[in-house]
Amino acid sequence: MKITTKNKAMSKFYYLLKGTLYPSQDNLDDVIEINEVFKRDNPIEARERVIELYEKYVDVLLKSKGKKKKIFRLNELSIFLIAKDSKTVTTTEGEFAYKDKLLIDALNMDWDRDDKYSSLCLKNEYELYQEYGYDCKNYVGKREIDEDIYPVLKLPTDFELEEILNFL
Repeated sequence: MKITTKNKAMSKFYYLLKGTLYPSQDNLDDVIEINEVFKRDNPIEARERVIELYEKYVDVLLKSKGKKKKIFRLNELSIFLIAKDSKTVTTTEGEFAYKDKLLIDALNMDWDRDDKYSSLCLKNEYELYQEYGYDCKNYVGKREIDEDIYPVLKLPTDFELEEILNFL
């Protein structure tokens, strides 16, 4: 993704948390739609906030395990980096979607996590921070991609995908 914006004062990108949860097995019309945008002048603050909320949703899923009222199904829970000037489209389902986005992290019942794709997106995110001189705080880590090591912005998530998907 190449981001082109003329205004240097505001962040060139922001984050989106998008997801769908079904709290009831008996009523699939009972849906919790998550579609929250996180914008800050300093994008690392927006990133911290979106990851914090993402982790809270995951904690709710895990804490509901074994309880009478639990989240029945997670369809999707994703973090995207969105270009500030991204063009938008309307999908055939009538949903609003962004063209210029990177998938930063996701939980999805039907998606087999692709570590290479995930690593490439995190690498691209890091490169955008470097290109625009944004502070990465202490989130810089490393990932192997095709036998080369690249800097990335780490994800502080400490829960295991297997545990979550096995639960759901």
